[in-house]
Amino acid sequence: WGYLEGANHMLDRAFWVQVALVVCFLALNTVFNLYNKWLFTPVEKNGAGLSIPVFATLTHSVAGFIVAVIMSLFPTIFTPKPIIGWKQWANIVVISALFAATITCNNSSLAHLPLSLQQTVRSLSPVTLALCAYLIEHKTFSISKIIALFFLVGGIIMTVASSGSASFIGILFVSISVISGSLYYTYVSLYLGPEHKLTAIDILYYTTLPVAMMLLPLFCITNEPSILATFGEEHGMGKTLGLLFIGCCLAVVYNVITFTFIGMLSAVYLSVVANFKLVLLILIGILVFHETLTWLNAIGLVIATGAFCAYSFFEYLDKVEKDKEKQEAQAATTKSV
Repeated sequence: WGYLEGANHMLDRAFWVQVALVVCFLALNTVFNLYNKWLFTPVEKNGAGLSIPVFATLTHSVAGFIVAVIMSLFPTIFTPKPIIGWKQWANIVVISALFAATITCNNSSLAHLPLSLQQTVRSLSPVTLALCAYLIEHKTFSISKIIALFFLVGGIIMTVASSGSASFIGILFVSISVISGSLYYTYVSLYLGPEHKLTAIDILYYTTLPVAMMLLPLFCITNEPSILATFGEEHGMGKTLGLLFIGCCLAVVYNVITFTFIGMLSAVYLSVVANFKLVLLILIGILVFHETLTWLNAIGLVIATGAFCAYSFFEYLDKVEKDKEKQEAQAATTKSV
């Protein structure tokens, strides 16, 4: 009955904030993934041919740090929260390392796997993230959410089922990305909680420079410098810098939206939304490019859509309940004073 009562609040501010975050995240996540896939794909496969995932991640991190520093020059917009003690700094380094591993391995996998196969492996991330949240944050999930989560993962796997060729190194990269990403989002969720009270820009301010410093040696020992130099000679520095600049802009906005999403909703729900975008991409392919589906794909599409709607509804009701408890606690404190 609690779930049914929650439906009466569907038009309040919390609901529309959640809708706005979901729409923004879906749009940015989709555009960012498609752009990176195109950028890292060879020219003979209709890509840009600039296969430099490590350097791209490095430049995205530097861009995020520059934006955060510029914002810190205007205290009315952003004032960095102080990081106190070696334990907090150690946690910042861990978060940075996990982010570097997640993004670098994800981008690297795009150069070795078909997008559908890569996303099939990534569709397991809501389960791994829920497990990390349970073990590290001690979060619990209702039976309704757990059931919706497994139907979502199963539906997505059925929807993107592909016969594309698998590369061992590609599977390894994307698997590492899923595991490190689950740990990364769990730790970010902890630091965006009430205990630490860091904002999305704080995370950007403190973690992006360490990420860039970690990736610089890796970039130097790979063949990416020669790939970058060759691309610049063939296409000109203007085009090369332009492609990198577009990626930086997308990365900065995407990271801010991601951290805001985690802080206001949850890391597990973020993963749920990120995976549901696959369904939207397939629907776009059907409606715009007249692509065909197998019966397995079609059934998976229906299951994934229903599971996503159900999980979103349960997540919203949980947020309404938490906001209600917070208001009651504030009212009790005011009354006692």
